[in-house]
Amino acid sequence: MRLGAEVICDALHDAGATVVFGMPGSQNVDLFDALGASPLRTVATTHEMAATFAAVGFYRSSGRVGVVTTIPGPGFTFATTGLAEATADSAGILHIVPASNDGTGRPYQFQDIDQVAIARALAKDVLEVDRVDDLAPAIARGYELAGSGEPGPVVVVVARDLFRAPARATRVAVASKPAPPSDAVGDELIRDLQAAGRVALIVGQGGQGHGTSVRMLADRLNAAVLTTSSGRGVISEDDPRSLYFDFSLGGGTSVNRLLDSCDLVLALGCKFTHNGTGAFVLALPPDKLVRVDASSASLRGRYPARLGIEADLGTFLDGLLAKMPQHPTGWTHDELAGWRSRLRAEQAAMLAHAPSVVTDPPVSCRALFDAFQSALPADAIVVTDSGLHQGLTRGFLRVRSERGLIVPADFQSMGFGVPVAIGAKIANPGRRVALIIGDGGMSLSGLELLTAVRERLDLTVVVFNDGQLGSIRRQQIWSVGRSHGVAVQGLDFAAFASAIGAKYRRLDADLDGSIRASLTSPGVNILDVPLADSVGTVRDRILGTARRLKRGRRLGRR
Repeated sequence: MRLGAEVICDALHDAGATVVFGMPGSQNVDLFDALGASPLRTVATTHEMAATFAAVGFYRSSGRVGVVTTIPGPGFTFATTGLAEATADSAGILHIVPASNDGTGRPYQFQDIDQVAIARALAKDVLEVDRVDDLAPAIARGYELAGSGEPGPVVVVVARDLFRAPARATRVAVASKPAPPSDAVGDELIRDLQAAGRVALIVGQGGQGHGTSVRMLADRLNAAVLTTSSGRGVISEDDPRSLYFDFSLGGGTSVNRLLDSCDLVLALGCKFTHNGTGAFVLALPPDKLVRVDASSASLRGRYPARLGIEADLGTFLDGLLAKMPQHPTGWTHDELAGWRSRLRAEQAAMLAHAPSVVTDPPVSCRALFDAFQSALPADAIVVTDSGLHQGLTRGFLRVRSERGLIVPADFQSMGFGVPVAIGAKIANPGRRVALIIGDGGMSLSGLELLTAVRERLDLTVVVFNDGQLGSIRRQQIWSVGRSHGVAVQGLDFAAFASAIGAKYRRLDADLDGSIRASLTSPGVNILDVPLADSVGTVRDRILGTARRLKRGRRLGRR
């Protein structure tokens, strides 16, 4: 016989899990005891939101379901931001939590809240387990559900008495791979592709893990390739077919002109959300659009298509490549180079507000990212938090490998970066992981680096240090010419690094030397990058002041 907690660990291992993130507490003592005796690696974080974000990072960087466990009540509520982020990011995570009451219905129980109702509002699904014999099937089902279709968070709520309950050892088979799309749908698409002169592929997060097939299809069709932010790196942005332009940053005039000039746009694994389309500025003509996605809900989303195909993308691409002949026409090398140049020029114009880097002499943000780019291995994973640094990273960095850039999607939680980078490194011990974060994000979540130190991870943390919540400050300045409540000065990063057992460097005029040392030195390395306002920020302050005064005159204020 086994205890229920041991059955949970067995079921996780059988499903393919290797790591469990979480925090121990009174209600999951037995589960942590079972984890300690199991082959699963346990990563104890400083709080439950970080554990859930780490599970998101594990999934986003590997495509494997991340597993997290918390206590009920405050542990569960602390994890809810991570659940919401996982839903917005289409990140497959499994959250195992004890029930918040003893099931008797007696009022005023300790830490009792309606977890199921809260979880149903945030998660892809909630599975309640009240019988010990249902534990293994529920874990197997939750794990499979979290990673299938549109991936997302699944919460398994376990009755408290089941962790110590005696149970039979149970093995549950892993779910089979989805069936391929029908031949009729495939043939219809092939006829459309053969009839089209110029084709553009737009690839989202659903394309991650299928980069080889995407490249083969692009070559077969002589197609241009665009990606959403979550799809970046599906093909290397050094590839001449990649017209890398992050339309999450806004703008998009040139992208829309490009798409208008296409005969067919094939969208692969894209939700087309607010951030993924530059606040829905992206224009996708329905008569030219074909969408392929594992989620019927995504296909029914904001952008209707002439043809929507619900299918597992890997299976679909395999079937399409088996039938699709070499396209006789398509984009020429010179045409793609011209569009690439126009798109980069438009994106560069949107980055005119980039701050300067305080070295002796000062250098531009572009110079900083050029040095960072040259020092990064092609297969590196770069993670950002939410803030000004994220937009700068999206705009200046070229992503050269699958899952090589991980940013929060439409929930945009501050505190995302540090634990997600930890989860990414644990999932990918052979890849260099670098976190770019603002000093505001570090103030919020920097202590989570204790987990990285404890786990002996090699992790580079690049802190954009301007003493402000830079993105919000810029919005305030643009609107009213002044800022308030956004100062975050005061954290001594050198002392902080020493306190937690990390290494510290301050960026100096030797950009290459500072960056390479921080990237290659073992352990946790904090690189302090001091920033100063750009000329564009000074101009925005003048214009914002004028706007505020104009509004004041309309309201009769002095």
